[in-house]
Amino acid sequence: MLHIRPASVEHVPLLLEMILEFATFEKLREEVTITEAMLERDGFGSQPLFRTLIAEWNHAAAGYAICFPIYSTFQGPALFLEDVYVRAQFRDKRNRQGDDWRGCGDGSAGRMWSAALGGACLEPTGHRFLQTAGGDLSR
Repeated sequence: MLHIRPASVEHVPLLLEMILEFATFEKLREEVTITEAMLERDGFGSQPLFRTLIAEWNHAAAGYAICFPIYSTFQGPALFLEDVYVRAQFRDKRNRQGDDWRGCGDGSAGRMWSAALGGACLEPTGHRFLQTAGGDLSR
C-alpha cells in the first residue's frame, strides 16, 4: 500500500541515493554536485529552503518529491514542484482508493503528492507548481 509522508533529516542518505538514481535515469548524473551535508543544511536546518516527501510502498522507499516556496505574480504564494521521482520497480504498483486504482507513478499520483503537501493542488494546466491552500507555505 502507498504511503506518502514528510521526510526527516534521517532520510537524507536515502534522499541523496534517490536523487542520484533520478539523475542517472535522466542521463544527468555528472551534473549532480549536491551532498548529504547540503541536503541536511538546506532542507532540514533552522530555515529550510525546500520540503521533501517520501513515498513508501509496503514500508519500502518508493520515491520522493521536492518542492520549494515561490511567489506567483498571478496567484501569490505557491510551491514549485522541482522533482517527483518514483523508483522503477514501483512505477506500476497500485492500491485501491475508492472507485479507482492509484499507484506511485501514474497520473493520479500527482493528486496524492499534492494532498500530502497539506491541501495543495496541482495546477490544472500541467505546470509544475503547486498553489497552497490559503497561501500558507509554513507546513
